[in-house]
Amino acid sequence: MTFQTLRLLATPKVYKEVKTVSGATIDDGFYKKGTVVKDYEAIDGFEEPYTRSESSNTELSGVSSEESRYLYTNAALKLHNDLEGNQSLADTIYLEDPRVNPNAMPYVAYDKENWKANPNMKLIPQDYNKVILVRKEKLKKGGLVNGTSTV
Repeated sequence: MTFQTLRLLATPKVYKEVKTVSGATIDDGFYKKGTVVKDYEAIDGFEEPYTRSESSNTELSGVSSEESRYLYTNAALKLHNDLEGNQSLADTIYLEDPRVNPNAMPYVAYDKENWKANPNMKLIPQDYNKVILVRKEKLKKGGLVNGTSTV
């Protein structure tokens, strides 16, 4: 079943964490922290388990299928493997709404598998990303660096 077909049947949602800072000021040359507010943006996409046999471009050694997922989406996400230095943070994705379930598991948009379909093949959609999600706690523990495990 393709992303296009699922989009016709229903529009599955995942939730991207969005942080904003309010009240930050510079007073007499000193930065004063503001209040960080978390919100969650619903984006179209559906997930399925990450299976190593399907992986052709990215090998995640040391990561089980319970700790990783594929996300099929049209949304542009900041990926962990695309970041340089301390440039920014990768997007955090929740498979269920954290406002409804405060125990929802956070995943990090880790990498993207490249997908290029022949434009003559009409049944294969051209406009989606196959993003690999890894549980946030796995990255925080220093488990993955450039696709390989350091644990």
